[in-house]
Amino acid sequence: MGLLERVLGGKPQQRTSVYIVNASSVKGLSASQLYATQPALRSVISFLADNVAGLPLKCYVRESDTSRPRDVTSALARVLSEPNGWQTEHELIRATVSEYLLMTRRIG
Repeated sequence: MGLLERVLGGKPQQRTSVYIVNASSVKGLSASQLYATQPALRSVISFLADNVAGLPLKCYVRESDTSRPRDVTSALARVLSEPNGWQTEHELIRATVSEYLLMTRRIG
């Protein structure tokens, strides 16, 4: 008898894992339709996207193994600081993370 069996007083309970390979297989709906009709899915995606978008994104130039000065002049740094005329960095990252979470084919 193993330690877990002794602590639980019997056989350990089996755990079932569910893997969704394609979001369109859930209820026969596409990922966009699921997002539009499932408030729990919207809550989770919004929570994660907002928290990731709140993290500061910075660019660095690798000069050596020990030297990485911050880069504020490259194209990437400029796009992150001001993506376009109607969108902030936070909005860009939030939209990108939301899209990734909703449209990715692997969950796990």
